[in-house]
Amino acid sequence: MKTIRTKGRGAEQTAEILAALERRGGAALDTVLAAVKRIVADVRKQGDRALLRYAAQFDGLAGASSLRVTPDEMAAAWNAITPVMQEALTKAAEQIRRFAVSQLPASFSDEPIPASPQVSLFGLSDRWVAMCPAAVIRCRPRC
Repeated sequence: MKTIRTKGRGAEQTAEILAALERRGGAALDTVLAAVKRIVADVRKQGDRALLRYAAQFDGLAGASSLRVTPDEMAAAWNAITPVMQEALTKAAEQIRRFAVSQLPASFSDEPIPASPQVSLFGLSDRWVAMCPAAVIRCRPRC
């Protein structure tokens, strides 16, 4: 993961990066449209495999494992933001979760499965998928 700072230490380097990007200028649409269409079609057909290939080609991505954000990186990012932003993100997560739960079919319940508090099942008709742990809304069908 590459962090680009816009304030404090690293801000000057960021300004240089942005200036270099601005100096590149725009490309005439006609000269890039065919390539863009080819890339979009490739991503639609091959999905993540194509995205990873293009990320390596254009952005120097080292591999799929470099996309993973470690728990330490997540904690550092959380600690780097202001308490006001932390509160806003927490509230947004609560609102998104509440909205998602409200969209569940009436046949679903948000009660944990008694036999396993760590794992709950999502069911739709006769299809079941295990979901774990805390960040996932735990639901089970009412039978």
